[in-house]
Amino acid sequence: MDERQRKGRRENPASWQGLLKLYEAQKRIDEHIDATVQLARIFQDQDDRAKCQIIIEKTVALAKENGSKNQYKRALCMLLPGGPVFGYLEGLIPRPDQIYLKLAEIVEAEEKERINKEIANRRSRLGAVLGQVTTEVRREVWGASPLEEYYQQILNWSDDEELRRQIDCKLLQHGYEKLMVFPKENKLEQRVKVENWARGLVILKHPFELAWRIVIEWKDCESIGTPLDRI
Repeated sequence: MDERQRKGRRENPASWQGLLKLYEAQKRIDEHIDATVQLARIFQDQDDRAKCQIIIEKTVALAKENGSKNQYKRALCMLLPGGPVFGYLEGLIPRPDQIYLKLAEIVEAEEKERINKEIANRRSRLGAVLGQVTTEVRREVWGASPLEEYYQQILNWSDDEELRRQIDCKLLQHGYEKLMVFPKENKLEQRVKVENWARGLVILKHPFELAWRIVIEWKDCESIGTPLDRI
């Protein structure tokens, strides 16, 4: 497609609408998302919120029904702050905390599945030690995990106190589990974060056992000089 064609389609919603129908029929989800972003920008230029909202919601639904998990996540990200439509459709689309919650739920399931699959594959290798394999796999998966960021964003945007406490607990549990498998050189920064999250829950008097155990036991460790790499 040359620059003149691109310019024409930016200015002509009918062309992009035709592409959307084609991509939907062929279940070409990535191309559908790309075309949706372009058409949404045209509708923004025309100040047509209704049409903009409709195509965005339709694309998210299409990706959920016919796309991969990665494609569904990509479609959801269109709705987030910094995305192509958030500023224009804010108040008409789901709140960011709800989108981050959906993303977190998808990633939680993906990471659990990947960890279990990788452990099963690697433990069958000659000389593999289950405990070592488990630690290595968890370190790889959790080291690249976006869950901490998603949990933080839910807390940043949500005013639902019950949801916030649930996410506080998930954030602490996730951070603690990462700390347990991180190499020694990465433990200090993670330990500080985990301890801060635990103290936050204790200050709120929230009945999450891990938080109270961390605050009590780690304080005792500090008082007797337990080395950091033992925690």
